[in-house]
Amino acid sequence: MHPLPLPLLHSIYASAGVSIVVVAFALAAIALGASPLFWIIPVSFCITSPHYILIFFLARTETSGSSRLFSALNVSWAFITAVLWTAATVVSIVASILQARGSHPEHEMRVGMWILIVSSALSLVECGLTWGIAVLKRKERKKITYAAKWRFNPTSSSLSSLTWRS
Repeated sequence: MHPLPLPLLHSIYASAGVSIVVVAFALAAIALGASPLFWIIPVSFCITSPHYILIFFLARTETSGSSRLFSALNVSWAFITAVLWTAATVVSIVASILQARGSHPEHEMRVGMWILIVSSALSLVECGLTWGIAVLKRKERKKITYAAKWRFNPTSSSLSSLTWRS
């Protein structure tokens, strides 16, 4: 049995695939002369990729229900990547609108409008996936910490401190 819940595992696979495609479109748009604001997409990818690599590494080494897999730092990192992809989505949509209106004269964007629209749409999908992953990881962390709260711990019990006389 895989230590990651199946919805989370499938979401991470989908997010990794979509983010690679988004970065490819963003780098193509930058190479064709799009706004330098599009560099936020490769930066978001560079922060998201180590997060997914860490998740897969921990999933191979930890058992199901492990608190290390859903640590506070790991969940926080998921929310940070979600915020970054939200910013990347907003920037790509704004750059697409400015290109469509022609009100971006300092950057003569020779890139076609279709590549900006595809990049914006895919970054919106990636934004939704990363928020979904962050929420699923937080739910799983809450479930694990709640179960750990009700588990018997003999070191914290008052029974272990009693001295038995014969």
